[in-house]
Amino acid sequence: MLVGGPCAGKTRAAYEAVVERLSGWDLLYPKSAGALTRLASGSIAERTVLWLDDLHITLTDKDGETAAEALHALLDSGRHIVVVATIWTSRHEALTAPPRHDRPDRHTQARALLSQAHLFPVSDQFTGQAMEEFAEASVGEPAWGQAVRSAQRDGNLCQTLAAAVDLMRRYEQSDCAVGRALVTAAADARRLGLHGPLPLEVLQEATPGYLTQKERLEVTPEWRDVGLEWAQHKVQNVACALPAVLDASGMGPAPGLCGLDDYLEDHLAERRRFTAPPGTFWEAVRHPAVPGTALAELAMAATTRGRFAIAAGLYQEAIRRGCTTEGFEGLCFLYSETERIKTRQGLDELRDALTTISDGGSSQTELGWILAAMHTSQIPVEYGDERAAIAESLLTAAVDAGDAHAVPHLQELYEHQGRFTDAAALEHRDPQEPTKLPALVTTLLQAADGDAAALDAVEHIVTARGEALRTLASQAFDVVPRLAHWPTKLAQAGAGHLALAILRAGVEANDPNAAHDLFSYLDDRGQPAAAESARQEWAASSTSGFADLFRHLWPDRSREALCMLSRARREGRGRAVHQAIKPLLTRGIRDRRLATGVLRLLAADGNAGAALELARVLAEGRDAADMPQEVDTLLQFAALDLGAARRDLGTLAAARGNVQEAQRWLLKAADAGDYTVITEGLLGPQLFPDDPPRAQAIAHDGLMADGTPAAPWGLSL
Repeated sequence: MLVGGPCAGKTRAAYEAVVERLSGWDLLYPKSAGALTRLASGSIAERTVLWLDDLHITLTDKDGETAAEALHALLDSGRHIVVVATIWTSRHEALTAPPRHDRPDRHTQARALLSQAHLFPVSDQFTGQAMEEFAEASVGEPAWGQAVRSAQRDGNLCQTLAAAVDLMRRYEQSDCAVGRALVTAAADARRLGLHGPLPLEVLQEATPGYLTQKERLEVTPEWRDVGLEWAQHKVQNVACALPAVLDASGMGPAPGLCGLDDYLEDHLAERRRFTAPPGTFWEAVRHPAVPGTALAELAMAATTRGRFAIAAGLYQEAIRRGCTTEGFEGLCFLYSETERIKTRQGLDELRDALTTISDGGSSQTELGWILAAMHTSQIPVEYGDERAAIAESLLTAAVDAGDAHAVPHLQELYEHQGRFTDAAALEHRDPQEPTKLPALVTTLLQAADGDAAALDAVEHIVTARGEALRTLASQAFDVVPRLAHWPTKLAQAGAGHLALAILRAGVEANDPNAAHDLFSYLDDRGQPAAAESARQEWAASSTSGFADLFRHLWPDRSREALCMLSRARREGRGRAVHQAIKPLLTRGIRDRRLATGVLRLLAADGNAGAALELARVLAEGRDAADMPQEVDTLLQFAALDLGAARRDLGTLAAARGNVQEAQRWLLKAADAGDYTVITEGLLGPQLFPDDPPRAQAIAHDGLMADGTPAAPWGLSL
């Protein structure tokens, strides 16, 4: 898998590699998640290249999880095929990041699939020798020579050759307001959850909200055609902002649909990540062409920005369009965060929504376990006397519908009520089988138990050092108890070299469990020097590995630890340094002093996270009136990149009694995706300092699209 920014040359590099090494192989190029699912689930001949360009688009499609699961199964089958994929760095990070505990996990299968990939980073810039070599090769080619001269300052050679830089410049400088608005709406749609081809009607319906009143007055009746013509004009006859997409038939452009240039998408997503879209955007995305899965993602984006009424409507529409489980799960999250679920009306609305859903009991389990958890935690609600009975009814119905996940929740509820006989009776109703381990892991465990055939199989996998080894290394370090001690048992079976090979492959895949298992394995065998070397190698390539090595060295080998921090900072690894020293802030005076000093250096280097951390350290224990000016300066700087800094600036202004400043920063925090400034009652008192009931209502009602307080809302089913 080639990982890099848009227009960095990933596809071309992949093409050259396939031509050089696999020129005699067949090639299949599925253009959609559905096509990938069909191919992966069918019969693919040996010696086939499966080409997956821009895999992030496929995996975030409405059928992306199904496609990821099918491809994962294909890779586990051991077939002699090669999968070549390209993906943006930012999308790879988003798809592989562990889900937040308070958010639905929408990419379980994608994350499992990507954990198997062998990554090849592709730099966004040509610098030094690479630029010189290209310049020499471009002699006699005027267009290439011009590209070299244009890219000398920033190294964006591939982007320049692809006309991406000129395309961005045209967007920034054009006087075609309608065209710019159309492209901006497309960028918002992509960053907030509408992946794949974009319906032009949706973008055009959203466009007015991106224009000023003066711009709207000056448009002609043909503004839709004017905007689209501008957005589809090819710069240097190479690229346009909203390119056509292939029709589902495989021939010609798809009518009424468009794409978004990769470079524009990436840069506008970064530029607008703290900006909430206008009301016309939220209305436009309810267009019939938008699938339910996309509506559920858009609804979560509205939720995190405090647009609760908008989110409720989008979730409701997502459920109507068949996205039942995700839609209802999101709706329950929204009702829980706004505490609407504590009201009789809120509960009735959720139960009414359930009557339209048939998903094998999943949605009944979702609402049932929330009510059961609220009951066992004794959280006050308007319907307290009935809550346990309602939760029991929902969970029982879910079990009857075949949802195994409902069983432990119902058992816990029974046990809390002292109904141990009823809880025990559920044991035989649990349709869940014991967790089935992947085939390769089963083989590994059999080998660890001394099975000769399994040992031969693992020996073959390790010797080949191919996809099977990477797959095994991605699966062998789970926390399941059955996976414990297999390295030691392999060594006892006389196959310690196999244990080391698999452990090292896991470390290469950046698995922290594999790293810690490797260090323990080497230490237990009296090889501290080898363990130390392995720690050094992991620290050189991994942020978590760097932090682990620092913890290993500090404070007993403080000189080495400090040299390590200094060297990493010079190499531009500020994030790793920050993560390494952060735990020191909660320790003794000496440790805190060191951590504060390092944070100050990182902040001076332009590290926004360190600036925010340092501001919080300096503000600790101080009254707002006595706050050092440095705190304000650090927070202002951090707020350029971090929504959390905007929240801190808002709360600081509120503590100082500066209502307008508090409003401004807290609203900015909400626009950046921190809805908790609303639900935790920070924003309301600043908007209505003399009206406590209205201030309190904001926590439940949220904001309108334009940031003004929303009216009371509910579902209309």
